Amino acid sequence: MRIDLVAEQSPQAYTEFNTTESHQEQVYGPAAPGVHNPGEIPRDASEGLMIAGWIPAQSQLFATNASPTTGGSYMTVTVTRGSKGDAERRKLARAVALATLAVAPRGPNPGGS
Repeated sequence: MRIDLVAEQSPQAYTEFNTTESHQEQVYGPAAPGVHNPGEIPRDASEGLMIAGWIPAQSQLFATNASPTTGGSYMTVTVTRGSKGDAERRKLARAVALATLAVAPRGPNPGGS
């Protein structure tokens, strides 16, 4: 298996997370005419202080430890190659994200507060 991790601290980490989730649902959700693809709709993968979504069709987890009022880190973890199924890939991506967020620097709070 291969893991690609992209992480960045940002005052807008929560906004990045929310935008990713919203766009995936708008483009691939049931209301999207002719494009509906359930595999592209994020599934909740949150745990503890990590807010996360799993996109099965991309084998990708997107996550943050931020909130609307606090900065944090935003990341994507993509698991490719290998013969593992969706559940195993999701479990591995969540473990990598949790470990990374535990040591990741938090971005400043939105608005500089």
